[in-house]
Amino acid sequence: MAKWILLVGDNCADAAREDEFREWWEKIHLPDFSKTRGTTKGTLYELVPPVPEQEHPEEMARFVAVVEIEADTADEIQKALRDNMGPKHDKEKGFSELKVPTLPAPLGVYKQISSLSK
Repeated sequence: MAKWILLVGDNCADAAREDEFREWWEKIHLPDFSKTRGTTKGTLYELVPPVPEQEHPEEMARFVAVVEIEADTADEIQKALRDNMGPKHDKEKGFSELKVPTLPAPLGVYKQISSLSK
């Protein structure tokens, strides 16, 4: 089996609720990812040092999760993610309304916040 990583970039939709957003990632979303077939580890990082708003465009992630996966093909990973995470992409089933999907900063330095291994 090959080793892969999935990068997930996010921003929090409401700065006043950032602690809630982090807690959701740590206690709900990372554990949900860990239930995806082939996932071996998930780690959440935060962009540091804090970048001034004018230098941190909204489309660049302040938070990045790195999900490590073992699988034979990328198609196998996509199917496993759809099967496990697809049904969870519903706010009524625990998907946070604070999640704003974004792109990781190309040269950002991120500090580890949380990690979950199998």
